[in-house]
Amino acid sequence: MSSFLVALVVVLTKDSHLHRTAKGHAGLEVQSMHKAPTPRIGGVAFVTGLLIALLLLAGEAFSLLALMLAAGIPVFVVGLCEDIGIGARPYKRLLAAMISSLIMVFLTGATIDRGVAPYVDQALAVTLIGAVFTIIVATSISHAFNLIDGLNGLAMSVAVISLVSLSFIALRFDDHAVALLAAVIALSILGVFFVNFPFGKIFLGDAGAYLIGFMVAWVAILLMERNPGISRWSMLLVIFWPFVDTTFAVLRRVLKGVSIAAPDKLHFHHLVLRTILRHGKAKSRSAANPVASSLVMPLAVIPAILAVVASDSRGLSILFLGLCTVGYLMARLGLVAAFRQTPQEAYRSSVAAIEKIQPATTSSRLDEAVLD
Repeated sequence: MSSFLVALVVVLTKDSHLHRTAKGHAGLEVQSMHKAPTPRIGGVAFVTGLLIALLLLAGEAFSLLALMLAAGIPVFVVGLCEDIGIGARPYKRLLAAMISSLIMVFLTGATIDRGVAPYVDQALAVTLIGAVFTIIVATSISHAFNLIDGLNGLAMSVAVISLVSLSFIALRFDDHAVALLAAVIALSILGVFFVNFPFGKIFLGDAGAYLIGFMVAWVAILLMERNPGISRWSMLLVIFWPFVDTTFAVLRRVLKGVSIAAPDKLHFHHLVLRTILRHGKAKSRSAANPVASSLVMPLAVIPAILAVVASDSRGLSILFLGLCTVGYLMARLGLVAAFRQTPQEAYRSSVAAIEKIQPATTSSRLDEAVLD
C-alpha cells in the first residue's frame, strides 16, 4: 500500500518535477516505446514499500531484507542519478550493480559454488572464483531486468512471477524466511505495478529496474546457499525471460559487430508490440503497449511453474530449460515472419487493385504506382 501511495503521489505531482524525472522517455531513445514524458522514479516508491516492510518484519526475514537494502544502495543511487538527469553511463550502472553484489557476498558469504557441472564445480569451490562468478551472475540478472523494462508492467510482472516462484520453492524446502522475503519484495513491486499498468503513468526507471533485478538474483542465490538440495539450473527457469532475451540480445549484437550495450528494438517484447501495430486493431503505441505486455506475461509464467516442479532435479531442470528455449525461438521466429508478412501482402493487394484500374500498366510504372 505504501509503494502504491508514493507512486500515486509522484504521478499527481508530476508537473512540478517532470523536467527532472522524465529524462530519456519522450521518444528520444532508440529503444523507447513511449512518446509522452513520464516520471521515471517508480524505484523510489518500490524502495518505500521495502522500508515499510522492514519495520514490520522480524527474525531472519528482517535480517535478510536489511542486508539486501544496505547492499543495494550503490545500484539504486547510480540508477536514480540517471533517472533524474544527472547522468550515469551504462558501464557505471553495471559497475554499481557489481559493487552491490560484492557487498552481498561480503555480508552474507553466499556464493554459487556447486551444483552447476562436474568440472565447473571444482573451479567454483575456490572461494575467489566462486565469488567472482556469483557477482557476474547477479550483475547480469540485474541488467537483464533493466533490458526487458520496455513495456508497461512487463519487467515488474516478470519480477513478481519470478519472486512468487522463488517463494513456492522456498516453502517446498521449508525455508520460510526466504519465502517471506520474496513475498515482501513482490508486494512492494505490485504497488508500483498498479499505477504503471496499463496506462504507463509511472516507470520504474533504472533505479527501480536494476534494484529489482538485483533483489531477484540475490533471493535466488540466498535460497540456493541455504538449501543445497535445490537445483541451480531451476533458478534459470525462475528468471528465464530476462535471461533468454538478454542472451539473444548479446548474441545478436556480437553477430552484427556492434557494442553489446547498443540499444535496439529487437527484443521479444518489441517484436510483439510492432507486430500488434501492423496486424491488430490498435492504431497507437499507447493502446498496443499494454496489450503486448498482456501477451508476454503468461509466457513468463510457464518456466516459473516448471522451476517449482523441477526445483529438486538438475536433469529435469535442464530438460525444461531446453524445451523453454526452443519454445522461445519458435515464438520469436513466428513473430518475425508475421512482422514481415504485412508489407508483402499490402504490395500484392496494391498490385491487384492497380491492375484492375490500369490493365496495361508496365512493370516499372506499376512499381511506381504501388510506391505512390
